[in-house]
Amino acid sequence: MICENTHAMLGPDDMSEPAKREKREELTNRALARGLEVVRILDRAGGCRIADLMRLTGLPKTTLRRLLAVLLDQRFVRRSMGDGRYRANVSWTSHPLQNGMADLSEFLDIACDVMRDLTARVQCRPMSWSAMAIICR
Repeated sequence: MICENTHAMLGPDDMSEPAKREKREELTNRALARGLEVVRILDRAGGCRIADLMRLTGLPKTTLRRLLAVLLDQRFVRRSMGDGRYRANVSWTSHPLQNGMADLSEFLDIACDVMRDLTARVQCRPMSWSAMAIICR
């Protein structure tokens, strides 16, 4: 019987370099998407504990702790000393262009720095440095 999803059965040493690169890119993209979703949830909720985030995202505690560590380090979120809740330092409640192009440029600068840091932490290259160069002028 031939397996349709050969990547699922292969170990890291059995995969070709393009397949390994594709897998790393998938993981980087997934981590970024998860981190942004955590910030959106914190923005909407006004603050959450780890248990709240676990319930709202469906992510395990260890994953949330890793994401929050990066988001805290990059100042996208903060942890309140009073109640221990995590809160967003950025808000998506309004469209970024409402406040003008300068705000969008500043947001892109911050996002690109976070993307570079996240990419370095997971030790892989982004899907396309040329695409990052266009976005991160």
